[in-house]
Amino acid sequence: ESLGLISVPPLLSVDMATLLTAQQVSDALATEMTGPQIYEEVTAHFESEDALTTADITLNEVTREVFDVQLAVIRETYTDLEEAPNLADAAFWSQENKELILYGKGYMASIVVDIHGVSEDNANLLGARQLASLVLDKL
Repeated sequence: ESLGLISVPPLLSVDMATLLTAQQVSDALATEMTGPQIYEEVTAHFESEDALTTADITLNEVTREVFDVQLAVIRETYTDLEEAPNLADAAFWSQENKELILYGKGYMASIVVDIHGVSEDNANLLGARQLASLVLDKL
């Protein structure tokens, strides 16, 4: 007689493996990307062939209150956090960490974009914003 496995509910009701395609990420970053590789069920990692350009998308299902508390903690570390307007319910960008942190549709998302060899300061932010829009559309 089988005891059966205790089923642990998934951390997310979103499958990170199908959230975005490599093609969507490639288009957003104007660089040929591969992936996703999934880490701990909550992070999708994409990278270019030479691994110099990367994108990491991490999602957590949280309430707005939890997001605000976590954001306050992040602010202590990310001293350059600036509001990224017109995106989700709340969004903030750290140029130094190349990370967009946002809250929308019941999710906290972190999108880290590092486009190799770009000269414009805002290229990573623009790429991250495009990825964020695609992610929000899927949630």
